[in-house]
Amino acid sequence: MSNTPLPHRAASCLCGAIRINVTGAPLSTYLCHCRACQKACGVVFSSNAAYQADHVQITFPKGDDPSSVLRTFEDDKSSDSGTVILRTFCAVCGSRLTTQRLGSPDRLVLAVGLFAGDEGRQADMKPTSEYFCVNRAAWLGEVEGGITRLDKMV
Repeated sequence: MSNTPLPHRAASCLCGAIRINVTGAPLSTYLCHCRACQKACGVVFSSNAAYQADHVQITFPKGDDPSSVLRTFEDDKSSDSGTVILRTFCAVCGSRLTTQRLGSPDRLVLAVGLFAGDEGRQADMKPTSEYFCVNRAAWLGEVEGGITRLDKMV
């Protein structure tokens, strides 16, 4: 058994009212072109890192009451996969924080852009999969490298 400590990464919303600390490497990293991600994030695709839920800690460094800054939206209509998605966001600045399939309480997805500085640009954050490619913007090329491309979420 190795005594090597698990890597830690820090993430936060735009205004800093919510901080997210993760331990360990992501379970998966992927790009998503689904309509729900496009609408929820205001982007043509989202770049995501999935983590084991118990490796994610959400804190409120400014001392705010969590119920006043952390909001949850239960999206039961827009998901291309047909599953109910729970989306959390900062009520102060609007940053999307976590995404979770209702039937997967052990897995939390974070936008790679939330990570501070170089932490989101490290090699293990490079996407290994690309989902809902059928919805990819016509002007957007494929990501280079050996990544799996699918027209739906698995």
